[in-house]
Formats: sequence, C-alpha cells, structure tokens
Amino acid sequence: MLKIKDNVDLKELEKFGFKKNEYTHLLILRENEHDFAAIDIRNRRYEILDLCNKTYNLTYDLTQLGLVEKE
Repeated sequence: MLKIKDNVDLKELEKFGFKKNEYTHLLILRENEHDFAAIDIRNRRYEILDLCNKTYNLTYDLTQLGLVEKE
C-alpha cells in the first residue's frame, strides 16, 4: 500500500489533477470510468482503483518526486 508522506501539503496534489470530493474524505482523480485514483485524507493512503496508463504514470511521477512511501 502506498501513502502520501506526512510532510506533503495535500493542496500540492491539485496540480496532478486531484480534487477534493465534497461528500467524502477523499481527494479524487477521475478522468473517466477507467482512470481512477483516490487519496484518503484521514490516513493519506493512496489507492489506485483501476490501473491504466494515466494512473500508472501518475503513480510513477509521485514516486519520482518523493511524495509517496510504502506503508
């Protein structure tokens, strides 16, 4: 499981396309039904619900920038 590091401001993730869902505790990236990734604000868990090119590339980018860590 991946986790957004504690020292990362969650607002910074908006530049990657994440938006706060006003009804839940999630930051969500969803372009269409097949591109879906979410970050749980309460525990910073990063979940990929459907692995495709966009979410794969996003995960790679977040990892390369040192924003995520293994839990």
